Amino acid sequence: MTSEKNNMRNGQPIKYWRYRNLVSAGQIIIVLGIAVVVSLWASTDGNGERVWQSYLDFSSSVSDFANNRMSMPWE
Repeated sequence: MTSEKNNMRNGQPIKYWRYRNLVSAGQIIIVLGIAVVVSLWASTDGNGERVWQSYLDFSSSVSDFANNRMSMPWE
């Protein structure tokens, strides 16, 4: 009975916690890797600035479309 208690933490087997921590660490490494790749891409040759400007242009065009085509209830 005592050996069974030593193999448990919070009612779960220790192997579960090791696996869970390993998976969590792997996910953090993957997300950090993606963030580094995107940051490097965005800082290269003005890619980030171009994407941001494209987003602003698109957002502005949607806003203009909505303002021109839709009337407000109070108008």
